[in-house]
Amino acid sequence: MQTAAAVQNLRRHGVGHINFDLIFGLPKQTVQSCIQTAMAAVAMRPNRLAVFGYAHIPSVIKNQRLIEQAGLPDGDLRAEQAATVAETLVGAGYREIGLDHFAPPDDELALAPEDRAPTA
Repeated sequence: MQTAAAVQNLRRHGVGHINFDLIFGLPKQTVQSCIQTAMAAVAMRPNRLAVFGYAHIPSVIKNQRLIEQAGLPDGDLRAEQAATVAETLVGAGYREIGLDHFAPPDDELALAPEDRAPTA
């Protein structure tokens, strides 16, 4: 897999923080393929992940006119894809930071809410 090789190469050359963006709602994407993508990402242990929904706006992004609307998942399927990716990442030990970002429990972003908790 090209991505895994690139991650290994970056780490070998001293890059200490690697972040991934995952996209759901792509043409012909399924819940199962979203799970597989999330699991493949987790196997590479990125420091942080962001999970975004694909925005299909062919009136603005002209090359999107080549994508058939019928191949895009509907709103219910997109919501299921988003939820399943989040569940997969949390199940792998990442913490949900905000709506669409994930980090390991020892990451400074994951710890930040605890730091701001009121003391009794």
